[in-house]
Amino acid sequence: MNIVLGSKTDTGRKRSNNQDSMCSIVAPNTASGVRALVAVADGMGGHQGGEVASGLAIKGVVAHLGKNSAVDLMGSGRSETLAQVMHQIHEQVQSKSHTPETAGMGTTLSIALIGDETVIVGHVGDSRIYRARNGQFTQLTEDHSWVAEEVRRGNLTPEEAAVHPRRNLITQAIGVTPVIEPMVAEFDLAIGDKILLCSDGLHGLVTDEDILETIEGVSPSIAVETLVDKANAAGGPDNVTVILANIVASSDDSARSDVSEADTVCLTVRRRSLIVRLLRGLLKLPSSLLSRLRSK
Repeated sequence: MNIVLGSKTDTGRKRSNNQDSMCSIVAPNTASGVRALVAVADGMGGHQGGEVASGLAIKGVVAHLGKNSAVDLMGSGRSETLAQVMHQIHEQVQSKSHTPETAGMGTTLSIALIGDETVIVGHVGDSRIYRARNGQFTQLTEDHSWVAEEVRRGNLTPEEAAVHPRRNLITQAIGVTPVIEPMVAEFDLAIGDKILLCSDGLHGLVTDEDILETIEGVSPSIAVETLVDKANAAGGPDNVTVILANIVASSDDSARSDVSEADTVCLTVRRRSLIVRLLRGLLKLPSSLLSRLRSK
């Protein structure tokens, strides 16, 4: 099989900066046995701290899970390995949050390791990973949010959760909650499947049905552009990030990724440069960021 990738991140219509970060890497620029490594992080923490947190998380993803990874990502203990890596990233973000400028910063983190026949997902927060297959669009991750937990308990319907005033309250985040319990799970893959990762700037505005309709029959690069446009057309109140991975047959000559390792490295370098500038600022960040209202 081959993996065809498309990715897009956008500030949106209301925000002055983009607190989302992402990485999108395909073989041979991945660890052994990994066809593609994709991840989305949605930062939180005042005007600028979230950008620092999400950038650190994605830098950690590339360092721990990228081409030069020293861990076995396709062995029998791969789920436990991914959970350990997420805990390490959590601790690394926490270690950088003890200054007035970074206190309380945090980020969601959703990771997909795509292999030959399976995708392993690691997840904290309310960004999402979906699988599209044969006209069905399935959310593979569970939102770590107050409304999602109430839905699972039977206290809210999904329709009520979508408009609830606490819908932006998350219960876990990398770097900000004292302890995290990452969701790590493995799902089968088949030719024709599509794996989509996104921040809540997309899934909070565009329905699952609309997302599925948009990604069918077009290239990943066109699909992600269209989805970002739809989120902005709906008001664009938040940053929006989308990654789409199409699983295609090896004989498909059109199988070509829109994002390469070089692009990812450039994104990381720009983030690091921005982090240095932001840490020099005098902005006082709020100490509690479990509420992701973040001026929403």
